[in-house]
Amino acid sequence: MADLNINIDEIPDDDFILPECDGMAQIIKTELEELPNNKGTILQVTSEFMAGPMAKRHAREGFLVRDGDGTNSQWKEISAKSLKKLCTAVGHTGMLRNSDELHFKPYHLTVGQRIDKQGKTRNTFTHRPVGGAQTAVATTGYVQTTTAPLASPAMPWQQ
Repeated sequence: MADLNINIDEIPDDDFILPECDGMAQIIKTELEELPNNKGTILQVTSEFMAGPMAKRHAREGFLVRDGDGTNSQWKEISAKSLKKLCTAVGHTGMLRNSDELHFKPYHLTVGQRIDKQGKTRNTFTHRPVGGAQTAVATTGYVQTTTAPLASPAMPWQQ
């Protein structure tokens, strides 16, 4: 046993703000979380970065999949569009019957930050398929391009 004398009430809440990052990731865990007072159900998705400076780090994102009392229709609409982007990034089309169908499929994840209406910093998530078109990510200064190899110049005997 250890005497600590720590007042937990004096410690500010942590909003779990991730550093801005960009890289290959995969979904490793999904679970449904009920909001209090029948307000709805959130699909919590945990992704793990696969390489680079964020390797083995986890990013958690929530999608409102059921609006319990009908007061969160805009949140549900935004969540549905974001979930569709995630599904597209991992290569899932059609009916999503079980969230396990999204697990362990690589995709490109960018985590950014924005300031909400209350002035709090919030994470933003961008999902893209692996090997997509040219993409520039200004927040990290990283540019990924897909280009065709350059044709070698013709040698004198080939002209």
